[in-house]
Amino acid sequence: MVNKVMGLAEQGFGVSRRQMLGRAATVCSQLKLKNNFKDGVPGMDWLAGLRRRHPVLVLRKPEKLATVRSRMLNPIKAGRYFVDLYKYSKDLSPTEIWNMDETNLNMEHRPVKVLASVGARSVPGRTGNTREGVTVLPCVNAAGEKIPPLLIVRGKTERSLRSFNTHEGPPGAKWTYQPKGWMIDSIGVDWFREIFLPNCGPKRPQLIILDSHHSHETLGLLELAQENNIMIMTMPAHTTHYLCPLDRCVFGPFKREYDAVCSEFMSTNTDNIVNKLSFAKLMKTSYDKSFKRANIVSGFEATGIVDWNPLAIPVSAFATASAFDNPDIELDKSEIELPGDNHPLLWVVRKVKSAAISEPVVSQTATAVSTATAVISQASTPTHDFATPSTQNILSATVVSPSIPCPIGVSTLSLQVIPTYFDSPNHTGDHQNLVNFNDSFDVNVTSDTHPFLPDILSDNDAAEILASLTDSSSSQTSPAIVELESSNKWSGTWNEDLENIFSVKSTNEVKPKPKNSRIITSHRLLTSEEIINRKRKEFEEKEKKENDKRVRKEKRESSKQLKLKASLKKAAVK
Repeated sequence: MVNKVMGLAEQGFGVSRRQMLGRAATVCSQLKLKNNFKDGVPGMDWLAGLRRRHPVLVLRKPEKLATVRSRMLNPIKAGRYFVDLYKYSKDLSPTEIWNMDETNLNMEHRPVKVLASVGARSVPGRTGNTREGVTVLPCVNAAGEKIPPLLIVRGKTERSLRSFNTHEGPPGAKWTYQPKGWMIDSIGVDWFREIFLPNCGPKRPQLIILDSHHSHETLGLLELAQENNIMIMTMPAHTTHYLCPLDRCVFGPFKREYDAVCSEFMSTNTDNIVNKLSFAKLMKTSYDKSFKRANIVSGFEATGIVDWNPLAIPVSAFATASAFDNPDIELDKSEIELPGDNHPLLWVVRKVKSAAISEPVVSQTATAVSTATAVISQASTPTHDFATPSTQNILSATVVSPSIPCPIGVSTLSLQVIPTYFDSPNHTGDHQNLVNFNDSFDVNVTSDTHPFLPDILSDNDAAEILASLTDSSSSQTSPAIVELESSNKWSGTWNEDLENIFSVKSTNEVKPKPKNSRIITSHRLLTSEEIINRKRKEFEEKEKKENDKRVRKEKRESSKQLKLKASLKKAAVK
């Protein structure tokens, strides 16, 4: 029960104290457990005793996470993103991989904690008089370098910039305006032309990783990037909280530093206030303190971009998506959730490594082919020089056999069944060499003590081992296999009832997708010919619709004019 509750908390379906008491009462009622609870419902004393007996169970206030974010970050979409990221960035240096994103700074900052007297329940903290915000658009590379930011204020004309002391902001920063202070398509093109291209350096190609905001994928920006041999790649939608370097390790320190700087500024003098005049200087101070090389590099490392490492994404990041069904998944889950995997993105590493190796390697799947237990079959004359140390632990591995089925639950070759192969009279001299697995081989390797394994096995030899495994009536089953199979079974109805009581209910009906859905949830290379051609086609269709609309409007206006003239002429005749 405790494990189930902790698992639900990781998935974003945490159980509150009141819910815990109610579900405990349901357990007692359904299982008919004797208790002395009032009305059959345990009280807070029972919950306190449960926490004392299980110190791992604590109270935590959950952080806000949008449902779409909790659902979109799953191993399938993230894995596909990392596969393409490796393809586009493997030949680039850290100075050629960039990340750009927007954030908002509000002039009504969040006051930091201050020292106060014991028992004080309300401690005031002065803030500015306006909630107006400024959009900040920084851009950094994997080497820890940054280019001047873009700042967007709210306004309709250039006069709106005169209220800000723009000269006190970060050096080289570009200030612009927009009626709502938001990022729009035209500003995105101006940023790329006036800020990024002059500061990114002469090396080509380069890669920009950003989110899927519409201002980042305008036709003018993409054509300009293609002309300058700069690739623009988007992350999967709603996954920036773990895949965007700026979101991961830079924007947090930036906003905390901004709040601290504003609090210190307002506490030093009664006349000091955060407004348009003081914003630029305060923003520059917090920008310089937070956009450090260490923070920027940590962001690229924590998101697995440099050095390419999908396993940098924590396992807990995918827990929230596991509670949702994903009917749009094209890959079979059994191809990625391999036995013994400790990380949801291990399949990405295997896929990239296997694609980079020219020689045939061992692969693992669980649906297209049957998982079989055998040793790599090679030619009678080995072409590789295998190392032969004097002492070495025996190794076992899981490989693929496309024709011979394997019992369910077998994931590694158990050494308890290997003597059936070595004790045969045809293989008494095969103990002289050892198997040496290279790092590139895609196998599960375990260690045990046993006489030496041969480095060469024919297909017939492998078949004999497989036959000994599949013959459950005559061969001895490995204790590891028995333990693995028994661990997947419920022990009575207790666990089944707990599973039903504490599980998250979900509807199994699959919602039909809209026919003309324009929602894009996967990553894309925006500078590819396919996407640019589609953007051009959409732009032409949009221009045609606007032109037709303008023509219809002119016809209506001319018709009104003719009717007005006719009515005036008729009135004049009368």
